[in-house]
Amino acid sequence: MKKEVILAIIIGFSLGLVITFGIYTARQAVSRHQAANPSPSPQSAPTATSVHSLTLTAPETETVFTTAEATISGTTTPNALITLFTEDTEVLVYADNTGKFSAPITLVGGANDITVTAITSDGLTATAQLTLIYSTATIEP
Repeated sequence: MKKEVILAIIIGFSLGLVITFGIYTARQAVSRHQAANPSPSPQSAPTATSVHSLTLTAPETETVFTTAEATISGTTTPNALITLFTEDTEVLVYADNTGKFSAPITLVGGANDITVTAITSDGLTATAQLTLIYSTATIEP
């Protein structure tokens, strides 16, 4: 039994050395190849990319209103088309030359989920979500 254990240890040790030597040789070959043939560094070519964003400036989300009228304001790409989808209507406005826009909307009682989308002439879109609450309840002292 001792002979078999010693033989297994010797075979396992030899096999481990062969595998380790193979890995070492492969790494050396790869590093020599990379040193001889350096890969060209990627150069960024100037590209014309349009940055399009939409920021709602007023009102803040989850604002409570006591009147059915609210005005949504924000900034986006100049001259972009702005669509405001409310609970029961759609409002279209254009941003001015500086990118500012403002649009009145009519709220329904309760929570109003409003989706604001800005679309540029290039077809780029940016979307923002807003929840406004219209309360018809009156609080008496």
